Amino acid sequence: MPLVRYSLYGRGIEIYVAPTYDEGDAWQASIRHIGREGRVYAIGCCMVLRKKDVLSRFPQLEPYYEEAGEWINTGNSIIADP
Repeated sequence: MPLVRYSLYGRGIEIYVAPTYDEGDAWQASIRHIGREGRVYAIGCCMVLRKKDVLSRFPQLEPYYEEAGEWINTGNSIIADP
């Protein structure tokens, strides 16, 4: 959302925090880009999520996670400097 970030940069933010579910290389590249773009410290906080934790609460989702290993999301949070 470039226009929202532009508005935040205009207000003088120094730290941009983006909690997310995504943990891939593309997301980490986006966080680095945001840090450079806005000359801010950019933090991408990724949740850690185990398959058994999801299925213990939502057993109906089991068909969607048949091929998943023990970890659905391993975290991979990132802090990027300006």
